[in-house]
Amino acid sequence: MKDQILSNIGEPANLEKLYRSNPSDFKESFFQLQEELTDSPMAAFWHARLQTDTESISWGTLSERWFLLVGAIILGIGMKLPSWFSIKEDIYFGRNGAFLAMGALIAFFAWKNRLKQKTVIWIGGILGLTILHINVWPWDTETDTLTLASLHLPLLFWGLLGWSFVGNEPWNLRKRIDFIRFNGDMVIVCTVLALAGLITTGITLGLFQLIGLEITAFFTNNIILFLLPSIPLLAALVLLHNPSLVSKVSPMVAKIFSPLVLGILVIYLISMVFSTKSIYTDREFLLLFNILLIGVMALIVFSIGESSKNSLGKLQLFTLFALASVTLIINSLALHAISLRILEFGWTPNRIAVLGSNLLMLTHLLLVNGSLFIAFWDSNKAPNVGWTLVRFLPYYLFWIAFVIFGLPLFFGF
Repeated sequence: MKDQILSNIGEPANLEKLYRSNPSDFKESFFQLQEELTDSPMAAFWHARLQTDTESISWGTLSERWFLLVGAIILGIGMKLPSWFSIKEDIYFGRNGAFLAMGALIAFFAWKNRLKQKTVIWIGGILGLTILHINVWPWDTETDTLTLASLHLPLLFWGLLGWSFVGNEPWNLRKRIDFIRFNGDMVIVCTVLALAGLITTGITLGLFQLIGLEITAFFTNNIILFLLPSIPLLAALVLLHNPSLVSKVSPMVAKIFSPLVLGILVIYLISMVFSTKSIYTDREFLLLFNILLIGVMALIVFSIGESSKNSLGKLQLFTLFALASVTLIINSLALHAISLRILEFGWTPNRIAVLGSNLLMLTHLLLVNGSLFIAFWDSNKAPNVGWTLVRFLPYYLFWIAFVIFGLPLFFGF
């Protein structure tokens, strides 16, 4: 979109066509190009027009609002199924919670981006196969393979959401970066909406209690269950039509938390030397260590995705390089520990899953760190950091699919 705006900046009719084809993408791309278009009268006109448009919140088109309403009803019915059919909630939500959280979003972007029939069949087929696999197969509820499959389901559905988001160009790296940014913005908007809902719920229940009416059970089982799963869908709709709503918040969060987490990790690694616990002898500590690794890796992905909106400064590049380097140390320690456990106790589904994910993250970190190092010395190479980051993401999905579908074949259901 940026290239199209630049090439048509002197063509009013073409700019209008671009805007009408995708208003949200046009707005976001235009505001990112402001510094390059400061001397253009046409750019000044569009800036005034778009700035006026963004003063009020847009809630989408009528068809999108209908989609939101129908989606909320379907999701609410999905949330109510355990109580209607006496299904154990821990089993039902453990296996289907990820689909309830992201299924409507996947469908929404597939509809909005007008995906090709072939792409829709692929995404729908994977979704359907996964749901059947996790629900219909005669799992033993005590097996590690079921636990691993349930834990990896949200990641697989997140990948399908990304595919739906980028549309008919899954190999378009710029759109992948946009998806990373979208996730950061979604977290912020969903948090705000959830807090607003929590406050509203508290006030509502309190008001009815004042007049002697107890509606907590009814409100929870019939109102909240229908509204809660629709929060991500509402957040996506708001962001789609108001791309500048949190455009300054997400980069600020990334800039604040990257150096903060870096300092915490350095202190944590030093403290480990004096601790009586060790990842080599304590299984639970090793598990928490890997969870920490995944969390920091997610922060790196988010920070690079947000920072790539603008040119990365030297301080940002150094901070991200240092954070990635410390994460490499953590990853190497975790990889060494799990390798020793495999040599000593043999192969299990859990150890294979952890080993594979650690190897993937190690490779990814090495590639990203190399790009950060090069970009630090040559600012012209800064955009390559984002490309390196998102180019590797599909490999995680292949591994996730293996954990969900492959490990049960080798170790049983």
